[in-house]
Amino acid sequence: MAILLVIVEHTLYFRFGLHTDLGKLGVTLFFVLSGFLITGLLDSELRNTGDISLSAFYTRRVLRLFPALFVFLGVVCLLIQSRLVADTPWYAVIACFLYRSEERRVGK
Repeated sequence: MAILLVIVEHTLYFRFGLHTDLGKLGVTLFFVLSGFLITGLLDSELRNTGDISLSAFYTRRVLRLFPALFVFLGVVCLLIQSRLVADTPWYAVIACFLYRSEERRVGK
């Protein structure tokens, strides 16, 4: 539902020029659900083992998230290289890989 709200917001904006708060609602819903699910995982680990290992938690997160990140970046690189995507500079791909903002500050 959260993703659908963001997609609807983008579709309304880019297709019809309409701006709503559906995207903000979708992002908020995503973070609420993520917090609920992550808290549930940590609570389950605490009940099962009597402790929470943050290093094990973050290792599991990395193993879950990085494969999708690498596939996404690989596809973006192929699209840029084949010139099917022309509005994404290479520094944005590198910033995405490093989990950084690709915003460039002009004059600083």
